[in-house]
Amino acid sequence: IPLERPASALVSSARMDAQSPPANETVLVVDDERFVRELCVEIIAGEGYRVLAAQDADEGLRLARQEDVGAILLDLMMPRLSGFDALQIFGQEFPEIPVVVMTAHSSQSRVIDLLKMGAYDFLPKPFEPSDLIYSTRRAVERHRLFKENKRLLRELQDQVKAQTREISRGRQLMENIISHMGSGLLVTDRDSKIWMINNQGQETLGVTAAQVVGQRLQDLFPGSESLLEVKVGSFLRELDLTRPDGRTVPLGFNNSVLLDASGQPEGTIIIVRDLSERRAERAEVRRKDRLAAIGEVAAGVAH
Repeated sequence: IPLERPASALVSSARMDAQSPPANETVLVVDDERFVRELCVEIIAGEGYRVLAAQDADEGLRLARQEDVGAILLDLMMPRLSGFDALQIFGQEFPEIPVVVMTAHSSQSRVIDLLKMGAYDFLPKPFEPSDLIYSTRRAVERHRLFKENKRLLRELQDQVKAQTREISRGRQLMENIISHMGSGLLVTDRDSKIWMINNQGQETLGVTAAQVVGQRLQDLFPGSESLLEVKVGSFLRELDLTRPDGRTVPLGFNNSVLLDASGQPEGTIIIVRDLSERRAERAEVRRKDRLAAIGEVAAGVAH
């Protein structure tokens, strides 16, 4: 750092050059040169940051592990644990904290190597206070954005999980309702291929889902075309349908168009019910009516 001006003058000059407001973040300065370390602390603290200072990499690592740090200013040339080794450790333990490397020995190849090792920015010595503040603010802002993105991602993941659980509950409820319906339910696509049939539908039509899903309704049940003919109004229609086992079952049915998300037709929803018992009851009623009529006639003749 240029020594022609006192530290207070450097700080004032840096503040005049600064454009963005101070941030309430913690910055860690790691440098073995006391003058540089204290000057960095004075300049950065003057911009509203909380500043921690470490005289070597070991102390810097200890502070980073104890404190909520938003940015690290790291000198490369230090005794014992070098800045290179510390940079790698910082990157492994604190990948979300940007590290600004400070060194007097700079070259294009070294800068590239440092960036590959995980450094966020590079600050060559000697540097102006404005450059120090600019690099610090960029690093702190990156950390803030990282934390904000992480928070938003976590909220999004929580929302997705909640919606997934809700969809799963809704799907389970729908499957339970469909499975326990008293009527048979079939759903076909635009090509009349069956893509869903419930338990009652399988029992009524004498088939299994494995046999019919993916097959055209008309191919499985000849004469079933009317099941696909949707008519205006909701009313019960009847059809005698021959099952694959050869048994003819009287069906009562109604249907409706299946619409996609854009409101376009994509298939047919068919609800069927076996009318065998109802027809047997009707036949029994008619038989009793005939017997009653015959009895009335016989009574009249006897009279």
